[in-house]
Amino acid sequence: MIPLTFVSVMAVGGIIGASEVFVPGSEMMILLSVIVFSGLVLTRAHFRIGASIAVVALFAFFHGFAHGQEVPNAASLSSFGLGFLLATALLHVMGYSAARLAMALATLCASNAAFAQDSGTSRLQEITVFGRQDSLVGIADSATQGTVGAEQLARRPTSRAGEVLETVPGVIITQHAGGGKANQYFLRGFNIDHGTDFATDLGGMPVNLPSHGHGQGYSDMNIVIPELVERVNY
Repeated sequence: MIPLTFVSVMAVGGIIGASEVFVPGSEMMILLSVIVFSGLVLTRAHFRIGASIAVVALFAFFHGFAHGQEVPNAASLSSFGLGFLLATALLHVMGYSAARLAMALATLCASNAAFAQDSGTSRLQEITVFGRQDSLVGIADSATQGTVGAEQLARRPTSRAGEVLETVPGVIITQHAGGGKANQYFLRGFNIDHGTDFATDLGGMPVNLPSHGHGQGYSDMNIVIPELVERVNY
């Protein structure tokens, strides 16, 4: 809309200029337009479309007015006016194209520089990750059922025997007190004391029976040697 406004208002100014109407300060306004437009471009100023069109129309009028005053006596106003309007439109197209080309070249240079910088970096050694997966189709009764193997347990540092059960997702175990007392268990954010309602079996033998300490049962894993655990089924 801005180039179209410039050319259209310029045509109006050219007609008025050719009509020998006196408008003072046209040359000063043309010089001022160069300063204003250059400042707007350099500062990347953005106005609302109405304000932008108003500024462009103001200066376009004086550009057209000056061209209208320059129409030779032997020339046709229509042909002369069509000439400077087409020349102005061509300048707009050339300026827009030159700006787009400059932006494309700048982007290309920046991408080439980034590529050259990336190509100079060293490549890290490849790391192969091996995992294990048991097929529990037809075996598992719940989507949260699973197994932790001996290799996974061996790669996990263990400072207390009860930490073997921390391989169960959602289980956090802390030391409640010294002297071989059972650990404190947390299951998915809930405090379950010393394993109350947290059934633990060692090879089929229940650990937290109600007859054990505290009267309500607790999972005392101090009797377990972590290095001898083959797997943890949960």
